[in-house]
Amino acid sequence: MQDLPVSSLHNDPPRSFQKGLGVMLVLALATFATHGWSLGDGLFLDDHWHQRQLQMRGWSLSDLLHTTTLEPDQFMKTWWQEKPIRWQYARPVSIALMKLAYLASGGNVPAQHAVSILLHFANACLVYVLCMWLTAHRFWSLVGGLLFVIYSHSVFAVGWLASQNIVLQTGLMLGAMLVYVRASGLRLHPAKALGAPLSSPEDATQAGRSPSAQRPSVPHLNRGLFAWAVILFVLAVFSRENAVMLPVILVAFDFAFGGRRHVRARLGVYAFLGFLTIAFFIWRTVYFYHPIPGVYMRRPDGEGSYALWCLAKFMHYLCSAVWLSPMTVGPTGRYNPFTEVPGDCLLMVVILGIMGSGYYLACRNARGYWIWPLWLALSFLPVVPIMATPHSGYLGGVGFSVAMVLGPGLRDCIRPISIGRWCRPIAIWFLIATSTYIPIYRTLWSGMLAAERYTIAKISTAPAPTEVTDIFFINVPFVNIYSKLCLEEAWGRSMEDVQCHVMTYAPNLVRMEDRCIVEQIDAYRFSVSVEGRPFFSSLLGRYLIESMRESGPLQSGEKVSSGLFDAEVVDADMTGVRKLLFTFRRPLASERFRFYLTTRNCVAARVYFRTKDEKSVGVPPLAKLSLSPEDVVLAGRRLASGDGAAAEILFSGMHSGLPALMSRSWSAFRQVALPVAEAMGSPIQGKLEETLPTPVVLSKIRSWWLNAVKDETLEALWLRHNDFQEIREARDGIFTVRGIASMIIRTDLYLTGPPFPGPR
Repeated sequence: MQDLPVSSLHNDPPRSFQKGLGVMLVLALATFATHGWSLGDGLFLDDHWHQRQLQMRGWSLSDLLHTTTLEPDQFMKTWWQEKPIRWQYARPVSIALMKLAYLASGGNVPAQHAVSILLHFANACLVYVLCMWLTAHRFWSLVGGLLFVIYSHSVFAVGWLASQNIVLQTGLMLGAMLVYVRASGLRLHPAKALGAPLSSPEDATQAGRSPSAQRPSVPHLNRGLFAWAVILFVLAVFSRENAVMLPVILVAFDFAFGGRRHVRARLGVYAFLGFLTIAFFIWRTVYFYHPIPGVYMRRPDGEGSYALWCLAKFMHYLCSAVWLSPMTVGPTGRYNPFTEVPGDCLLMVVILGIMGSGYYLACRNARGYWIWPLWLALSFLPVVPIMATPHSGYLGGVGFSVAMVLGPGLRDCIRPISIGRWCRPIAIWFLIATSTYIPIYRTLWSGMLAAERYTIAKISTAPAPTEVTDIFFINVPFVNIYSKLCLEEAWGRSMEDVQCHVMTYAPNLVRMEDRCIVEQIDAYRFSVSVEGRPFFSSLLGRYLIESMRESGPLQSGEKVSSGLFDAEVVDADMTGVRKLLFTFRRPLASERFRFYLTTRNCVAARVYFRTKDEKSVGVPPLAKLSLSPEDVVLAGRRLASGDGAAAEILFSGMHSGLPALMSRSWSAFRQVALPVAEAMGSPIQGKLEETLPTPVVLSKIRSWWLNAVKDETLEALWLRHNDFQEIREARDGIFTVRGIASMIIRTDLYLTGPPFPGPR
């Protein structure tokens, strides 16, 4: 591809229709190759609520505004919650688009994902046009478009329907910016790429040219185009709030490519845009505002660490945007990153220093080169107090993509120095490297999707009967906060009147990792305890406590009364809660209740509690059998195939007195019994991890087996365990990627740093 002559541009797209189609085809193929998989990604987290609201609500402004309002206690009850929490957004335009797609497709989810993919493709085309206007170099402009297509953070923004708002907002902002450039009479092509504008007669005289030759009149504002720019800006703001940054970018364009006189001539324009921005800000913060829950948004706490925390968060956003590390949590989980993880902060400073210096040395002579770092900064400033999430990086992809190709596209006329001379190979390296990141980020995204669906898939194998009114989750991963809505999608109307309750959340967001014990005390009481990482710990614990409780962390001996049960904190310390006791007002075995337990090797195992009339089955004397090694092997195979009675043969072998036979019998039994005991949260599981136990312990294990384990238990917890192997492996891909990263570097940039502190 060849450079275009400057005289052929004048802010217009390439005149060659065929070449333009070729560029669009390349970008379309790249978009589909990168994001086409999202057509099958379905719904995730907030999507479940949005789909319900899109179906139930109408087209009024109030309906469009409140479709995205989230109140988790409407679909998941938490016994420790003392105050309501709500997320309230003002995004009626993006919701209107979602509603149009929903109605036009008849609620078809892949069709709604297709809208996000098409929007991303359109945005990539706009980035290409912007790069062409700035560089007049078709090849490097195409590289800029491709960098945006495969931008790492776009994986999450394009794949998650709930973040379609940021994809739409970015397109509207780009459209508004390009239209404004035309309306303001700016020319961005390389003919005006060098140096600062000559803004005074003295400047022109010193340059050896007459003032009249250097001070053409400021073009008149094209009011028609400006009106369209304003419309697109307003639509962008009502798609996602941080579009309020756009007026600053427009002023920057006027100053960089028009000069001071141009800026002075547009003061009325800025005043009008400022009025719109301030009016939106007042409406948003005064008339349509509800505080975002604590931890998800951190507010000044009167400590000097808040300013440093914001600085670390801002560096994290910028570093993730240009270094393409996962924009997940990071300093959000720290109270003071500069004291907790000083090495991380130094690493971010070094990365930003190297990237910033390289960019400056490559582009310092290009007019308006500073706009793209400014774009990145303004993209993240509004969300600095908000928990870092990957889709938040999408808007910054515009600044990153343009910055990466500005130097290469203008290299022949802006004379980069030092390492800036390597801008072209560096840009190609980033293009190749980012392409290799896509499978990694896809693995992380697929793991999150699988974590939510794993629990629902397991529960859905046995729908709850109509008499069930309450479902209780023990150790449910937080990613399953929308379980009620997911079960309604799976089971239909039978779930409408069912209440879902969280007894405990797993300490990890997506899975239970440590041993848990559920022990029934009597017909009305049971306890839950955990080894290793406690409940209500780390960053998740901070959210569960700080956003939901006025009285602070749960303390040992504290009792909390709920409608159906009372909860007592049996064991807690500054790190979290290790044991809880629940006392119900109805028998645990009531037909109105269902309990599901998540353990480290099984999600959503059905928990069966005995009634007050049930007594332990008497353990009959163990038959003395004359067994051969072949008999033990056969019994082990029968047990592994789901025949629980075969365990008696193995118990007989364990008591045979023959070491080899005893060891083989124990190994065959333990192979099945241990994962079953862990899935049930049985107190006996610790005994099953030992080598061949003593006869007394074996007697306790046999009593547990005969009382608690039926053939249907074996089928659900043993035989059908591998039914979900694919989805389980997809979920665990998150930890595989993180484990590999931890062998290379330990830092919050890759979620491989030290554990986050818990609530104070």
